[in-house]
Amino acid sequence: LNRLFSNDNPVVRLVRDVGLGLVDRLPAMKRAFMREAAGEGGELPRLLRGEAI
Repeated sequence: LNRLFSNDNPVVRLVRDVGLGLVDRLPAMKRAFMREAAGEGGELPRLLRGEAI
């Protein structure tokens, strides 16, 4: 993600902007990304579940 958002390459910027625009226009996809970012999608890593790694 760091490379994607810190890159000034015009092609990378265009692809990034188009992708973010699509996510913004598709409410179901936007909700899915928000759930994943909040840790509600899928299984949490062992460390976050309080288990030894």
